[in-house]
Amino acid sequence: MYDPNFVFPDILTLLRKRAALHPEAIALEDVTSRDLVTYADLLRRVERMGRSLRATGGRRIGLVLPNGAQLSETLLAAACAGTALPFNPALTALEFETYFRDTRIDLVIARQDVSPMVVRLASQMGLRVLSPVALLHMVVPDVPFDPPAAQDIAMVLLTS
Repeated sequence: MYDPNFVFPDILTLLRKRAALHPEAIALEDVTSRDLVTYADLLRRVERMGRSLRATGGRRIGLVLPNGAQLSETLLAAACAGTALPFNPALTALEFETYFRDTRIDLVIARQDVSPMVVRLASQMGLRVLSPVALLHMVVPDVPFDPPAAQDIAMVLLTS
C-alpha cells in the first residue's frame, strides 16, 4: 500500500543498516582482481573517504577512475559527501576540460598511474586532485559523518 509519508532512506543510511545486519556478507566483488569487499569494510571505506572529502571542502566531485571496486567505493563516498560526477576515463583532454568547466566541479578524484593526463589537466585548471588511496589515508577529525539531506543532489550523470 502506498504511504505518502514514507521517506526513502539515503544511500549512507541503507549501507549502515546492511553493514549492521550482515557485516561479513560480500558487498562488492572486483571482477578484475577478484577482491571481495564486505559490507563492514565498504562502510568503513565510504565513511573514511566521505569524511576526507568533506574536510577538503569539495562539494562537486569529479571522478575519473577505471571500473572496479575502487570506483564503486569512491562513487558511494562522493555521493554521500557531496555531488558525484563520474567521467569516462576514455574522454579526450578537450572533452575533460569542457566537462570539468561546464559541470563546475571543484575537486577531481583520479589516479596518476591510470590517468596522468587528467591529473595534469585538472591541476592546470586549478582543481584539487586526490587519489582514492589519499582519501583513505587523510588525517581528518573523527567527527560524525551525517547522511546527505533529502534535497541534496547525490550524482550527476552525463548522457548522450
